[in-house]
Amino acid sequence: MVSAVVFDLDGTLFDHSSSARRGLRQWLAGLDVVLTNELASAWFEAEERHVTSWREGVVSWAEQRRRRLRDFLPLIGVPVGTADDLDEAFVAGYLLAYERNWAGYDDVDAALNAVHGCGVVTAMLTNGAQEQQEAKLAHLGLLGRMGPVFTAEGLGVAKPPFTWFARTWPCLQGGRCTWATITRSTSWQPALRAARPCIWTGSVPDR
Repeated sequence: MVSAVVFDLDGTLFDHSSSARRGLRQWLAGLDVVLTNELASAWFEAEERHVTSWREGVVSWAEQRRRRLRDFLPLIGVPVGTADDLDEAFVAGYLLAYERNWAGYDDVDAALNAVHGCGVVTAMLTNGAQEQQEAKLAHLGLLGRMGPVFTAEGLGVAKPPFTWFARTWPCLQGGRCTWATITRSTSWQPALRAARPCIWTGSVPDR
């Protein structure tokens, strides 16, 4: 019997792709730059590349942001500048616009109500920085409802290694769990393979 459902966040409850694209458009508009499909692709490719480096422990959270801007700013004719310049540009530019456009999916409340209505506890297991992921949940009104929030930063390991899943088990009393993810990111298939030897079953409905 399943006693806990552990949700992923980005692409599952939180619509990162749409939020990021709207934020990117808003940030670029302030720089008199029109967002094109080519620029959007370049932004998300840089995000995937450098956030992956952060998850693997190669760079810090702040440095992955700087590297994304170093790749992207020349494409829009903006000087790269120093590390401090990049930090300011990211926080006051893209990040501010991204946060203003945060949004979840319309069916999240119904999904959580259905799970809780079955007497099943919930938790969050997500790659990302603890503060930012909790802020997303708070923005969606889910932080108090979700239960424990486990992140790559807090656990010291990112998906898909098996230990990413196993470290949450004691916090959920060792019950049988389902990991609920809807995202079709590049990491979902290896993550499911890593989860299966444990107490988990992977669920990947279409979004």
